[in-house]
Amino acid sequence: TLVTFNPVTVGPNDTLAHVLRLMDEYEMHHVPVVGEDFQLLGILTDTVISRYMTEEPSSAEGSDVDDAYGLPVAGVLMTR
Repeated sequence: TLVTFNPVTVGPNDTLAHVLRLMDEYEMHHVPVVGEDFQLLGILTDTVISRYMTEEPSSAEGSDVDDAYGLPVAGVLMTR
């Protein structure tokens, strides 16, 4: 069994830009989204982010795709 101590996680209020930086830095394609007390809320993947950015940029706060990078993770998780 593989156990990861101190896994890299993000919160629902972290931005997509922050998540993408972490994914790049740690060479990850999936990142757990946790709430208070580290309760798992979901898994955010690079594929979900890519699809969100290409299919739903107008649903992100504003119609500019660049604005979507400031969108909280919770906004992307709720659309799926």
